[in-house]
Amino acid sequence: MKFKVQSSKFKVKSLKFKAAVVLLFVFWGLFGLNSVQAVGLIIKPTEINISAPARTEAEAEFLVVNIEAEPAIYQISPDALLNEIKLEPADFQLEPNASQLVKVKVKISEPGRYQTNISVIARPLGAGGLTLASGVKLPLMIEVSGWPLWAYFAGVILLIIICLLIGFGVKWILSKGKQDKFSAR
Repeated sequence: MKFKVQSSKFKVKSLKFKAAVVLLFVFWGLFGLNSVQAVGLIIKPTEINISAPARTEAEAEFLVVNIEAEPAIYQISPDALLNEIKLEPADFQLEPNASQLVKVKVKISEPGRYQTNISVIARPLGAGGLTLASGVKLPLMIEVSGWPLWAYFAGVILLIIICLLIGFGVKWILSKGKQDKFSAR
């Protein structure tokens, strides 16, 4: 009895494998195109992009939906830039099939591109002790435009120096004119 070995890695003849791949793409197409889902919650949109001038507050929002059959408590926090990113509300409770709009407020002083995540954690209501929670990391991209803060300070200092030079120049010209009047007598 001889066994035939195929050398191609790409030929898959298992019907179960093909069915699993098709089901995976069907579920991804139905649930994964414009929302992020974890056990107990859905987040829309799948990422947040914010563009703002430096030192100006900018806002965006996202939706949290409880898809469980029981109420849950949600905790939301940024993974980085804790002083620059504010979330309202940061903690809330949702009944089954209820949703909550969360505002993201960003105020950054220095221009540049910043990237972090917003963590959304869902915990069952009334669970004590060690509880299993599910969550989603929502990507947050922030682009801050404008001049760096030191450039503004340099501009102010340069303006002060120019004003002082003009003031001393005017004073010198006026004092020179007074000396010429006295020397002509």
